[in-house]
Amino acid sequence: MPGEKEVFDLEATPYEDVYRAKLSVRNSPIRIVVVDRRDVTTNNPKPTLLIDRMAMGASLVDFPKLPSKEGIGVILINQSRLPAIFDLTVYRLGFRPQNVAAEVKKYVEIPIIALRQVYRLPRFRVQVKPCGSSNAYSSPDVVICTELIAELSEKGLTGALYPILLHELAHSLLFLWDLPGYDNEDVADEFAAVFLVQFEPKLLDDYITWLDSKDSITEAVIQLVQGDRHTLSIQRARNLKTVLNKSDELGRRWGRLLSAFVR
Repeated sequence: MPGEKEVFDLEATPYEDVYRAKLSVRNSPIRIVVVDRRDVTTNNPKPTLLIDRMAMGASLVDFPKLPSKEGIGVILINQSRLPAIFDLTVYRLGFRPQNVAAEVKKYVEIPIIALRQVYRLPRFRVQVKPCGSSNAYSSPDVVICTELIAELSEKGLTGALYPILLHELAHSLLFLWDLPGYDNEDVADEFAAVFLVQFEPKLLDDYITWLDSKDSITEAVIQLVQGDRHTLSIQRARNLKTVLNKSDELGRRWGRLLSAFVR
C-alpha cells in the first residue's frame, strides 16, 4: 500500500557469505534502502546508506559485503500513491571449506548406509547444494538444499534433517521400486517415522516441531492457486503423532510391503 514499508535483516555468517536478491516489482516502483545494522543498534543519527535506489520490473540486487558482524537492514518503501506489487527472493552465497562439505556429506549418508544394510537399494544420487530456497526434493535423485540445513540450524531443529532425508528417500525408493504411494507426502512421512522409531525416535520430535512451525495459511493459499493436493504441514505433524502411536502395526505392514527388496 502507499507509504508502507517492509523491513528485514540479513545476518552475518561465520563464512562471510554475501546476499543477492531476485526482485520483481509491478504497478509502482519501490525504494530500496540498505543500512549497516550497527548504525541502528547504536542509534546513529546519520546512518550510512549502503544502497539507496528505486526498483521497477525484474532485477537482481547484489547487497554489499556485510560491513560488520551486526549484518545489514533492508527497507523496501512504497513512496508513490499507488500500491506496489512485488516478489522478493533472497539468496545467500558463499563457499565452505572442503572439510565442512565432507562432514555434511558423511552426516547425510548415515541413513542411506543403514537402509543399504537391510534392502537392495536401486541407483540414485543424494546431493547437498544451494537451491535458492529452504527445500528438499526427489526427482528421483534426492536434493537437500543448504538453505534448509541453515534454517534447521537457526531454529535449533537439526534433528529434523534425518526425517526429511528419509521422507525424500521414500519418494525415490517407492518410485524406483514401482510401488504405490511414491508421490504421497503422508506415505513418505510414514516411511520415515517407521524407520526412525526403531533407532532414533527423538529425531521425529524436531521434525514434528518443524512441520508445526510452517505457515499453514500461506500453504493453503498456494494449494488453492496451484491445485496442489498435498497435506498441509500442520496436518502432517498431527498425522505423524498418530503414526507414533501405532508404529508396531505400521512396521509390520511396511515390512510386508518391502519384503521383496530385503537382502
